[in-house]
Amino acid sequence: ILHTLIKDFASEKALYQLGSLYGKMGKWESQINVAKQLLSSIDTNSLKKQKAFLLLAQGYAGSGEESLALELLENIIQTGSIIQSKTVAKANLLKAQIQIKQWEKDRTQ
Repeated sequence: ILHTLIKDFASEKALYQLGSLYGKMGKWESQINVAKQLLSSIDTNSLKKQKAFLLLAQGYAGSGEESLALELLENIIQTGSIIQSKTVAKANLLKAQIQIKQWEKDRTQ
């Protein structure tokens, strides 16, 4: 059903909501795929594109691919506007959470 929705209602907003839903369900690979599809539909470097990259980073983080997530998050933070948007703030938060997880993992080894 969800794949039919993608084909029928492939608007940016619908794709973002679908990707967010996959993330809440813990379906990281599906979230990553939807985020990539969303990114391919956005032409300009805008807040929409930052939100799509954040969705992709969340998928990577959830699937255990923290290095890819951190790379995307750093890009969002560096290219964010001077007046930080909510998306940039979320990217900073997720980056910190991943780094704490990595530090704790390193400390136990």
